[in-house]
Amino acid sequence: MLRHYLEQAKLEPTLAVLLVPAAGATMAMILGLSGFLSPHGTFAVVFAALVAVVLITFRIYVRTINGDEQPPSQPGPAPMRAMDDPSLREPQFPPMDKLPTEGVSLTVLAGLVAPPPITGILGQNQAGEPLLLRLASSSTGHVLITGRTAANVARTLLTSLAMFNSQEALQLLLVDSGLEFGALAQLPHALGAQVSSHEETVQALSWLVREMDRRTAQRERRPAIIVAIADLDDLPPGAGGNLRHILEEGPALGAHVVACVRHIGHHLEDRFPVHIEPRLGADGLHDLVALGHTIQFRPAVVSDSDMARILRNMSENER
Repeated sequence: MLRHYLEQAKLEPTLAVLLVPAAGATMAMILGLSGFLSPHGTFAVVFAALVAVVLITFRIYVRTINGDEQPPSQPGPAPMRAMDDPSLREPQFPPMDKLPTEGVSLTVLAGLVAPPPITGILGQNQAGEPLLLRLASSSTGHVLITGRTAANVARTLLTSLAMFNSQEALQLLLVDSGLEFGALAQLPHALGAQVSSHEETVQALSWLVREMDRRTAQRERRPAIIVAIADLDDLPPGAGGNLRHILEEGPALGAHVVACVRHIGHHLEDRFPVHIEPRLGADGLHDLVALGHTIQFRPAVVSDSDMARILRNMSENER
């Protein structure tokens, strides 16, 4: 389109129209107006078109000499992008069958997403996209992870939660007598030292039940507290009652459980809305089972070097 600037000028004996071409106007568009004007008006149009061509040519020459782009004096329409422009494409993720059997790096997937609060990364789904799990959802609440690599899956999930949530928003209570969780105890989100004995486990779960009672009285639910249990079969008998109370009432008060167990069939299994278990005959693949649906995915992994880098970054951000 053209912007029309009308000025009265004293030309013999008619009204001259001065037209300044807008960005994107072509010669054909300008000359096509001549049929609607008087002879003097036609001369003005042609003259304005020639001036525009000279100015545009000079601008291109200056840009070429300087090697950069100068902003136009008048804003023009956004340039059209070709359909094969990379910025127009959807992000591409490597397909699952192209990944190594041990999984894809958590730090790679973490660079592709910005999860909502209290949401962790499990791995890569069948479409090649990061698979997220929101513990704060009313349909999630708690997670039970089965199999010999259960602690590895839990460690990745908990690490990703710490990466995207401050310690004011998220705290971890680690119950791990066999040191399965490794460096998770070094995260600033960890509540005290790692719980490693049966006596400490009973005390820790009793404290959480009291904290839930306090939150009920004061109508609080923050920060989120995640009880991470490395081996549910190793839980002492004296802790069972408190754990059941946490599983029943915890989500409404910001308390969640991520537990690991080696074999399917634990007597508390039905208390966990979300189950993660390895697929039989599928090397490295797992099933996420929730609300009657099953999602196949490959768990993400956290190498020792990645964990050291994550801890270092968190330490620097605290300063």
